[in-house]
Amino acid sequence: MVDLKAGPHPILSLQWSTDNCFLLTSVNDNNYQELIIWDLPNFRYLTGISSSSENLKWHEATCSGGEDVRGIWDNHNINEVINVCCHCSPNGKYLVTGDEDGHIRLFSYPCSDPMAAFYMRKQGSTGVVEARFLSDNSSLVTANFDGTLFLWNLYDVL
Repeated sequence: MVDLKAGPHPILSLQWSTDNCFLLTSVNDNNYQELIIWDLPNFRYLTGISSSSENLKWHEATCSGGEDVRGIWDNHNINEVINVCCHCSPNGKYLVTGDEDGHIRLFSYPCSDPMAAFYMRKQGSTGVVEARFLSDNSSLVTANFDGTLFLWNLYDVL
């Protein structure tokens, strides 16, 4: 185990670069999400960046503050939502989000449009803490703060 360096704020989510040299983290800076890139070979972190800095490529979208998921935050069809988690499907077609009020939303990926359409379901009375697509893209699993798991079957709609 290598101890890098403590970051400036609590980490909410992270994702790996495809070359495994960088981590992109979404952090809580007084109820505002900020992105921080961790430069692993040089043992440092960089702030004030965007998810597309230095043309980095990411394994999957799991940081809810990235440019490729801006539409989940700046969406004109959603008011005052605090997204807790997000995940891009393995085939790169969909993005699922979970919020603190127990809603999950399914978007097309990438999702940078502030008018992006989505499919929404409420999955309980507590916040969604995690959402993940299965590797075959057929289903997704979500988890609530109270410990409840939900399995959602996905169907293509023509």
